[in-house]
Order: sequence, then C-alpha cells, then structure tokens
Amino acid sequence: MDAITKQRIAALWPELARRWVKVDDKLVSMGITVRVDQGLRTWSEQDADWLKGRNPDGSYIDPVHHTGVVTNAKGGQSWHNYGLALDFVPMLNGHPQWNRAFPWYAITIGIAEGWGFISGSKWANPDFPHLQITAPFPEAEPDDYCKALWHGGGDAAVWAEMNKYRSIPL
Repeated sequence: MDAITKQRIAALWPELARRWVKVDDKLVSMGITVRVDQGLRTWSEQDADWLKGRNPDGSYIDPVHHTGVVTNAKGGQSWHNYGLALDFVPMLNGHPQWNRAFPWYAITIGIAEGWGFISGSKWANPDFPHLQITAPFPEAEPDDYCKALWHGGGDAAVWAEMNKYRSIPL
C-alpha cells in the first residue's frame, strides 16, 4: 500500500479502513496494486466537485453528454462526506489505469464485496471506482438521521453510530 493510500484511508471510518487493508493485502498477494484515489471529502469540496461541468446555476455546460461532470451529489449527499466511502484506481507500473474495462477493477470489486463493501459499479448510473460501507444507513445517500448526527457531532458521531453495527455481514 502506497503512502498516498495510507494517508487517505487514515481519514476514513476506522473499520472501513481496516477492511480496506484486508482487501489491499489480498490484492497484493495476487500481484495487483490499487490506490485510494478519493476518501474523505468535505462538504465544500463536494460542492466544488458538483459544480464541475456545470454552469453557476447548476445546469449542464454540455446538456447532451454532461462532459466534465464529476458527481451528482452536493455537499452532504455523498458518503465520502462522512468517511464511509472511497474511490480506487488500479495502478500498473506506477500509472493509474482509468479504463473501467481494465480487469483489476472487477477483481478489486469482488474482493471488496467479500469484506462488506457496496460497489457503485452495480448502480443504475455505475460508479466503478466507488466502494462504501454504510449500514445501518441507506445505500443510496445519507438520510436525515445521518445528517443530524453529523451536524451534532461531525464524523465522530456518525462513526459512533456505525460502530454499533460493526458486525456487518462479511
């Protein structure tokens, strides 16, 4: 695991980070290297990403292809904002492999799902590098209860709720 990944997972819910280490260990044993490309994202960083590919009013710069759009989630609507999600990219000879057809994506997703991660690759609008652990909260996006916890105590409050459910099936 490279230093960039270690730094990024250190900011995530500790149980998610622990499970990612297990996923990474298995991948390394198979000769596969991946990097965590995104981890915890602040609400303001999320809003900035949401604006990419959009006009200031939120409409698409390219209304046909949505070129340049990074996310459909505003601040508070992404599990990244709570330290409960990560995005990964396979690395080949030190270079990121962004083509989702690269076979290490499917291998990584399969191993991660075995450790209780939910993969965005299976969503109606697939997000191949996205992995999350969110039970007991809804899979789709943070609900009002999660947001209220966060507003009352930040990531620590959300993580305390998550810790009640550490026995998420593996």
